[in-house]
Amino acid sequence: MNREERYHHWLQLAVLPPEVLANHSDSAGEEWIVVTAEGDPPDRQHHMARLASSEDLPYFAFALAKSYLEDVGEWPLFGMKAEDALASWEESSAEPREAVRTILASVHPVWPDVELLFAGPAREWPGDTAHAENWHASLKKAISSTPPSGIQ
Repeated sequence: MNREERYHHWLQLAVLPPEVLANHSDSAGEEWIVVTAEGDPPDRQHHMARLASSEDLPYFAFALAKSYLEDVGEWPLFGMKAEDALASWEESSAEPREAVRTILASVHPVWPDVELLFAGPAREWPGDTAHAENWHASLKKAISSTPPSGIQ
């Protein structure tokens, strides 16, 4: 499947409710995993999508962002950020899983509690959402404690 075909395939799935799409599972392969969470503890919901190819990652993220934004009627207002992130990835030579975080960030103005916990090969998945939550929290802490380049 080329990029255009992937885009249309995932765009068709964007009509699904976000909690359904976030748990999508391809029947063939399932070699790539995207783990997301939404909500605040103790009601936090974890979702795991299983994808056959790394090339699906950005398009899945785009469809999921669209689904979340459509769910609350905000796609017309915030969808351009997701479209721009996908287009930027398509024009770059960046790894597909790097695009997932950028694309899913487009839902934060509307759904600030939606977080990407993991995107990568199934063999790298630690196996439980508690571990992924801890990894995500330590990553956020490391990012926030790192000064911008050029500042000592």
